[in-house]
Amino acid sequence: MGEKELFLAVIQQAINDSLLNPSAIKSPHKREKAWRMKEKAVAWLKVTSEKVGSFDWYCKLVGLSPSWTRRKIKERLDDGRFK
Repeated sequence: MGEKELFLAVIQQAINDSLLNPSAIKSPHKREKAWRMKEKAVAWLKVTSEKVGSFDWYCKLVGLSPSWTRRKIKERLDDGRFK
């Protein structure tokens, strides 16, 4: 796996985590863990910063527009947590 694929994988994991549906998980421990993962992912996706390790930084490294990508992710979220 090259650098670009690794950076895309980081972005994809954050998107996957932001789309989690913790309410559907029966185990209280796993449900709580899923909520934390979702909240952290959404927070990371929302921050507009070009600091190393930020969402915008990763997007620019792989040639994606951070604002366009963020808007598309927001469209996918239907629970109102991405505001």
